[in-house]
Amino acid sequence: PNMQCKEMLMASVLATVLSSASTSAGTSAGTVVPVVKAVTHPPWDYPVSHHGHVCTDASIDHAPQQENNTRWTFWAVPPGTPPIGGWPVYFELMAEILWPGDWRHPELDPLCGNGWVPPTDHFFRPTYNVFDTPSEAMAMCFLPNGSWVPLGWTAGSNCSFFQKAGQLWVARLHQYLLANGIAVVVVNPYAGDTWEWGDPTLKPGTGLDQPFLAKVVSTMQLGRYGGLPVGTFNTGKSIFSGFSDGAQMTSWLIELRARKELPPGLDIVAGVFLSGGSHRCYMSPPDAVRNCATCSDTAGNCGGGSGSRGCSLTASPLCCSYCCPANFTEDFYALHPTAYADHPPCFLAQSEIADFNADLCAARVYYDTLRAHGVLAELVLLPSADALCACVGSPTGSTFEGRSSPLAKECALKPPEPGGPRGNCVDHVNGFAAMVVPLVEFLHKVLASLPPSK
Repeated sequence: PNMQCKEMLMASVLATVLSSASTSAGTSAGTVVPVVKAVTHPPWDYPVSHHGHVCTDASIDHAPQQENNTRWTFWAVPPGTPPIGGWPVYFELMAEILWPGDWRHPELDPLCGNGWVPPTDHFFRPTYNVFDTPSEAMAMCFLPNGSWVPLGWTAGSNCSFFQKAGQLWVARLHQYLLANGIAVVVVNPYAGDTWEWGDPTLKPGTGLDQPFLAKVVSTMQLGRYGGLPVGTFNTGKSIFSGFSDGAQMTSWLIELRARKELPPGLDIVAGVFLSGGSHRCYMSPPDAVRNCATCSDTAGNCGGGSGSRGCSLTASPLCCSYCCPANFTEDFYALHPTAYADHPPCFLAQSEIADFNADLCAARVYYDTLRAHGVLAELVLLPSADALCACVGSPTGSTFEGRSSPLAKECALKPPEPGGPRGNCVDHVNGFAAMVVPLVEFLHKVLASLPPSK
């Protein structure tokens, strides 16, 4: 404990020194250097006290049911009074579908539109609530004796894929964001793990996702979202984050931003990519681009989910379902490379050694392209030493967050699953200890650099 306190104190002192040095250097040069806020480190039981859920209907019509576009979104705002213009908003594009209320009593869930009602057998229903604490989010993943519950892929399972992919760190990130003055809005997909990023010909404002996001944003701006008044959210300071399929959707939204096709009043000031990359990832010829243009859907064992295929830059055979293009982010910037000067800064994170459900270089090639064009970006890879217990942390982890996790002790308990990439934690990660604080620091840096007009 003393060593942990010393680490936090030294980090705080260093941040203060660097902030002072930057301010002094800027003043002496006659320029104004943005003062980047130091990160507030919330306790692990930090409560998300002001939160709620909203049923948003963006349907064109309600028959047949497939055309129903009504979904839940979930919001949480920092304590205190919003700043002038409203809180910056961290939009989290979910992969699995979440519901309001307590997961233990799905029969009490309110109905949102004429959408699918969650059955009582919990099929595909996560055993955690949206704004649980980290410990609560993982509570059903351990047996009374402390050993791990096997990973669940079917009805009635108590520990889902997303929990073992890092839901503890998603919950921890929520605490950090709120404690650091950033509102969180969690957005359900239309269907599980389904976002409309894979059709380059999709027209502006069409499909299901674009109208839905436009409706959510407009209700926020009009003070009709969750009973929250005008000025609660600053949608001009929006950060879009996505895991896996949601990462590619984040890239697609950046493409729409470049085309000036986002809803009025919405701007993306940063993108966050978790185990994903460009909206041109995982396409087959002729839609595949750059190095992926020669990929195959049939060579070897190229079926999706067939196990880690490594990095697309060196993979053989090169499978389309595991290929993200190098030297490419979005269509618009490929056609107009000088426009990279206005590309939103991006934070990317992924496993370092294996990813059974993505190109292992999905985040890296996107990051490399941004940096080659001078765009502010940061890449954090899950350290190989932390991989086995990435979803809970470890007493011997590489970061203070990982070592201080309330579930780090579980790392020492042998799980009842076989070892390997789908052992106690899943290597297709939606969060891990080493990315949490760097992400918040990155967002502070981005927000501090915005012009006052934002």
